[in-house]
Amino acid sequence: MQVRRTIHSTGRQKIKVVEDIVFEKQAIESYKDTFEELRGLQILVADSFGDVEWKIKCDIQERFVQLKFDIEVFKDINLALKGYILTKITSGYSVFRCTTDLQRIKKIVLKTQGLKIPEKFESLLLKSTDMMRHEYASALYKFLSFYTSEKYNAFIDLCKTVPYIPGGNRQLPLFNHVLLFDKICHDLFGTGYSEENLPYMPIWLWWKITNIIPMRPTEMLKLKSDCIQVKEDGSYWITITRIKKKNDYTYRIEPIQHLQIDDGTYNLVTQYKLKLRELGIDSKYLFPAEIYVDYRKITTPKIRDRINNDQFTKLLDQFYDEIIEEKYGELTVGKRIRMGDTRHFAIINMFLQGFNMLSIARMAGHDTIDTQQNYYSHATHFAESVVYHLAQSVLEDRIADTLSGGFIGRLRKCVDRGRIYSFENLEHLRRVDYGFCQDQDPDFPINCSEDCRVCPYYIFKPSLDQYTAGIKWLEDHSQQLSQSMTDTMELMFRISKSINEIYLDRSNETLKSHAYNLVKLMDHKAKIDAKLMEAGWDDEGKEEID
Repeated sequence: MQVRRTIHSTGRQKIKVVEDIVFEKQAIESYKDTFEELRGLQILVADSFGDVEWKIKCDIQERFVQLKFDIEVFKDINLALKGYILTKITSGYSVFRCTTDLQRIKKIVLKTQGLKIPEKFESLLLKSTDMMRHEYASALYKFLSFYTSEKYNAFIDLCKTVPYIPGGNRQLPLFNHVLLFDKICHDLFGTGYSEENLPYMPIWLWWKITNIIPMRPTEMLKLKSDCIQVKEDGSYWITITRIKKKNDYTYRIEPIQHLQIDDGTYNLVTQYKLKLRELGIDSKYLFPAEIYVDYRKITTPKIRDRINNDQFTKLLDQFYDEIIEEKYGELTVGKRIRMGDTRHFAIINMFLQGFNMLSIARMAGHDTIDTQQNYYSHATHFAESVVYHLAQSVLEDRIADTLSGGFIGRLRKCVDRGRIYSFENLEHLRRVDYGFCQDQDPDFPINCSEDCRVCPYYIFKPSLDQYTAGIKWLEDHSQQLSQSMTDTMELMFRISKSINEIYLDRSNETLKSHAYNLVKLMDHKAKIDAKLMEAGWDDEGKEEID
């Protein structure tokens, strides 16, 4: 079993070594020493190494999780499993990975009568789904690198027959639902806290903060009550305790990060804290357990100081059930935003605003920019979705009001006035390609943009015999803008990936310039697509048939 250990760390410099560790029965005393050390640190709870049941502390769930070594009928393997799990814990593997691997391996051991009948393992693989087949093979393969069985080669060969299943990118909710959720939140909390929305105060804070600052769910829930500060120069800051899904050393102090925030975020948190104080809630956490327990008919005493992930997920589901569906009448089956989605929104938003990947990685608590690649795979689709829904909202201003802090910026009105005018109304205007120009400035064309199709003075009003050609004219430009958006984002990716500390300022200026251009392209495409929609063109670029 290969594990990485940090043997020296100073500032940003770390020296790591990779060790091959295998189970040796004669070294059992060293495993007992490790057990006692973890028990002393209150990471493990059990009376002795020989106990069937251990409990391991899970910071994410704010509770102890059970580890059961109950296959004593295969004593040597059971002993090796204890050593294996101890090694994984001290190597920084997550509690989830330790517990799931233990369950998988125990099941395989029992099915194969102590790793003696490979055919039984093959049968288990054949009866499993693709994902579970991969989970079983992966868990056993890693365990066999630590513990060698009599049929080692046969089991390893079977593991190798299972194809690798790459982790899929997170499926983000459709952008129109994101807009709907945002609109409802602003409608519900826009005028402050009331008796109706008090139980959902944490939802409002989560939505507003994590759409701007990329935080993992647990990082958000672990925010302290005193997490915001004002410095002497008048700047506002937030303090975040970063966590990592996997570390190379379990005896660690979680890193603290200080990020600058705007006055709006500072005021939001301050008002929230004042409301907690009015409610008589005094906690060291920003998301105290009382705000969850007090508004739910929970009779058992609270056992934690803060809301945990499971509780927040339940609160979010309840918000959907009672507010979005019952109060606002919106169906949300298969559309619901999950707690961790906003971290993706924040990272995508920062990229589309022109932040470089290195800066985003640091703000998101990533060690390297490679960690973020799956986040950026959503960026192109996200930008296209924004354009589509901007175009659909050409007669509304609500997007500008509700998402003014995001990368959309303020909504440029893409109003196509063609349908509200008759040709008689327009005869006094200047004729241009497939329509009319409203610009009455005597110094015309001083106000002209680079293309009539994206000009705010332009009215699309082709004559009947020019209608088809006019639609084609709009479609062509829409497609050109789509390609330009894609090219711009790819260029931003390349610049950001190759960023150099020496030329950081120059690279940042270039990225900001491209981000500005991207927003302009999105704005232009929204105006074009709005005209096409008004003309009866559907979202696939075809004319609708009544």
